[in-house]
Amino acid sequence: MTLSKAERETNVWKVLKSAFKEGSFSTKLSFFAMGAGYFSHRQYAKGLLAVLVQTLFSLYMVLVGGRSLVALFSGNLGTRLAGEVWNEELQIYEKVRGDNSFLVLLGGVASLVVLAVYLYAWYENVKGSYLSDLRLREGKPLLSGREEFFNLINRRFHVLLLALPLLGLLIFTVLPLVFMVLIAFTSYDYAHMPPGKLFDWVGFANFRALFSLSGGTSSFALVFLRVLVWTLIWALLATFSNYFIGMLLALAIQRKGIRGKAVFRTAFVLAIAVPQFVSLLLMQKVLDGDGILNKILGTNILWLADQRHFSLLPRVMILLVNIWVGMPYTLLMATGILQNIPFRSFSANSG
Repeated sequence: MTLSKAERETNVWKVLKSAFKEGSFSTKLSFFAMGAGYFSHRQYAKGLLAVLVQTLFSLYMVLVGGRSLVALFSGNLGTRLAGEVWNEELQIYEKVRGDNSFLVLLGGVASLVVLAVYLYAWYENVKGSYLSDLRLREGKPLLSGREEFFNLINRRFHVLLLALPLLGLLIFTVLPLVFMVLIAFTSYDYAHMPPGKLFDWVGFANFRALFSLSGGTSSFALVFLRVLVWTLIWALLATFSNYFIGMLLALAIQRKGIRGKAVFRTAFVLAIAVPQFVSLLLMQKVLDGDGILNKILGTNILWLADQRHFSLLPRVMILLVNIWVGMPYTLLMATGILQNIPFRSFSANSG
């Protein structure tokens, strides 16, 4: 089916502007009452779905979301502390449930995600009604429910396929990520831990303290810089060491004249077959001060103990353990690729 220019339009503001200026009365009404355009065009299933979405969103904002957004943007992450209040009539202390800054902030971020999903559904409602107007003006019949269904599972199958993963991405990845980023702009620390204590917004004060190399926070800034440098070094070396060593070993095993190819590959498969947390626990015992390695060497080296600032030995050992655990994955993937390359040179070298 050939798409019209209006259907191919991707600029949100242009679509909304054209729909409000050129759309029918029902399309303009759908700006405020979702589903009005669908009902006017006798697309009752889509209209009911749009009404349901707007109803659920309205209920959520009235019951929960509105308060969460007000608390988030007012800069107030809780006012009432949890504690005990003396009840004169009963002559006992009663527990008072206070605010939890974590829940206030999380509720605000969740409400922002819900608002974003609703705005997308609202936009699709307006655009769908406007496109139906255009089809009627051009003398084309509107798509029936059956045609809409086949259009969804054929031309727009990617939308149907990615809807649930995208929702999961928003809930389990985007929401926690935004939440943790916002925590950095609050006063949350060991002295402001909910529910016993509350924290509030402090803006960029934490970052000023973090990057200040003068005054009482200089030691904290230096520790942060050391951790940051090691994190970057770890990310670079851990990734490239696994990749290049695994690829080089795959090329070496694949060469003609190398005997026992199956033995080498099986050994690496066995390294993968053991769960990683078991392998890491085993290596911790091997590299312990009283571990097997020191018993064999007759030494008393603390292989994993950071006895000095930025001690090199523990970091080297961690990189070696990471190579031992992660390199077999790259090796097996590279071996599979090499065995399927249809070049004569590789075919001649394969055993």
